[in-house]
Amino acid sequence: MSNRSIEFFDEQFKRQVQAHEFALNPFEEAALPCEHQLEDRRASRR
Repeated sequence: MSNRSIEFFDEQFKRQVQAHEFALNPFEEAALPCEHQLEDRRASRR
């Protein structure tokens, strides 16, 4: 079964890697604080 969303982002990531475009987009930048909080919680459970 095909998933168009996954295909779209897969192709986008491939293009970015080939073009050496490694900067985060605004949505990824906004998500970073949340990711750090999740990682801190995971580390405190170990």
